Amino acid sequence: RNLESLAPEEPQKQILITNRATPEKLISLCATGSDRGILLKADELVGIIAQTEKPGSEGLREFFTEAMTVARHFSSHTITRGTDYVENLAISIAGCVQPGKLRRLLKEMEQGYKDDGLLQRFIWIWPNPPSFEGFEGAARNGSGISSMLFHEVQMLFEKLDLMTPEDFGAKSDDFSPSPWISFDPGAQEIWYLWRRNLRTEIINQEDIPEEYVAWLGKSERMVAGLSLTFHCIDVVQEKRLPGPVGSETLERAIEFWSILRFHALRVFSLRNAGILEALHLLASRLHKLAPLFSMRDLKQKNWRNLNEEDLLNDVVDWLIELNFLRESSPVQKPQGGRPASRRFLVNPRISE
Repeated sequence: RNLESLAPEEPQKQILITNRATPEKLISLCATGSDRGILLKADELVGIIAQTEKPGSEGLREFFTEAMTVARHFSSHTITRGTDYVENLAISIAGCVQPGKLRRLLKEMEQGYKDDGLLQRFIWIWPNPPSFEGFEGAARNGSGISSMLFHEVQMLFEKLDLMTPEDFGAKSDDFSPSPWISFDPGAQEIWYLWRRNLRTEIINQEDIPEEYVAWLGKSERMVAGLSLTFHCIDVVQEKRLPGPVGSETLERAIEFWSILRFHALRVFSLRNAGILEALHLLASRLHKLAPLFSMRDLKQKNWRNLNEEDLLNDVVDWLIELNFLRESSPVQKPQGGRPASRRFLVNPRISE
């Protein structure tokens, strides 16, 4: 007999977390054992987004946007790799970002250059500034990182990984692309009331950023996903029987979303808030630059919260419009020399 036919098949490798991978490799991983999804994790979120701007990476940003939404029945065809088919292409991206770099991303989005919904697909967390007193108090009270809690979370993930959708009460039919779980009647009524309030009141608020409105527009998917997550955890911990999502679970998801939406508002208001803060700060220090200064002079001051070039340009443009400054003609440089820095005259009446 042919010995090759008796050899066992190579087991599929399940990759849950990766720090770097090309779209083709991510598709291949999802097609060969990681069809439940992959977490793309990076310390610096901007680094992942910056990959989409490199030559040869055209379409990468669109790929991330689609995969973060969960693409059903996704297929990729290349000459070198052949064909990969993924029933569910699901990628989560997690990372940190500095406010200054985030402000630049928001500016590009506001200008319509990269307004594709990628930033609105993130669940944003804006933590309060850490304080030594808070850390010291947590350590003294024994409320720091618990090894027991870490173990419980690890066991929870392992149990979730072993279960199937049917174990949580999911149903399948010929008309849905994947198994699904419904709300029970009480939860369904809560959903209708919450969704009506979202669409008629919250989204229609005045003076909120358009980008934040777009983030709110994805709230139905987020709350439904949170409800399903909490339902699965309760089933694994035997706090609830498999079946429809209940009222208590949905209310918990809505409460969690209510916290997240204020974090998101702070993120999408960052650019305007940063400009306003910098505007007041620079206006109060114009007397130290009067009567004439250049943008290069301003940068050399290296004042805190006034050291980002894009932000400085926005602020001086505002001060020109408010008649605090007047832009003077740039000094002509020899041909091929260093570009002239913008120069400004300070309105002498501001000292009054």
